[in-house]
Amino acid sequence: MRGGVRVFSYKGAPVFLHVSLLLVFFFYIAHQGVVDGIFAGLAFIVLMLVHEMGHAWFVRKFNHDLIDIRIYPIHGVCHYEHAEHRLPETLIIAGGLIAQAILLVFWSACMGLVLLLKLYSIHHMLQPVSNVFFAMNIIMLVLNSLPIPGLDGFELWQRFWGRLKTVLFRQQPGPDKKRQSNLESSKKVVDLAIKRAQKK
Repeated sequence: MRGGVRVFSYKGAPVFLHVSLLLVFFFYIAHQGVVDGIFAGLAFIVLMLVHEMGHAWFVRKFNHDLIDIRIYPIHGVCHYEHAEHRLPETLIIAGGLIAQAILLVFWSACMGLVLLLKLYSIHHMLQPVSNVFFAMNIIMLVLNSLPIPGLDGFELWQRFWGRLKTVLFRQQPGPDKKRQSNLESSKKVVDLAIKRAQKK
């Protein structure tokens, strides 16, 4: 990967961080100061990793070939291959959103426990991380769920709508189908009457 650094492997696939991720730290440092900015920048990268590893987890669960994971400043990519006769399962596409939701619930529970124990200094120290794992996480969840080409939501909504149309079509056949069914029934009645008349 050009401009990327391999940091570790996930389920046998290399994980690359692009050097342009330094821009994330510059952004947060400019808005929150050096210390808080570094924590927030690291939290953002973790959030991106969690999303892509959510895809990767389901890729391996369904026995597809996981190639690599690449993280950029505003998006990540999980590369994998699947057999030509097999389509990617819906859970692979939704895996990133599922992983983000799990992180959101987990971090909410952790911060709730911190407040319950009245550890206000720790809560304050983790505030930059919480801002990313809460607010930014929710924003990314909503955006990635939209039916916009290039986002997870686009494929998910297409599959959902296709499935919905299939169910509705089976339950409520269109006028042409009904007309054809009525014609076939009428034809059977006429044929039966002719056969009875011939026997007499």
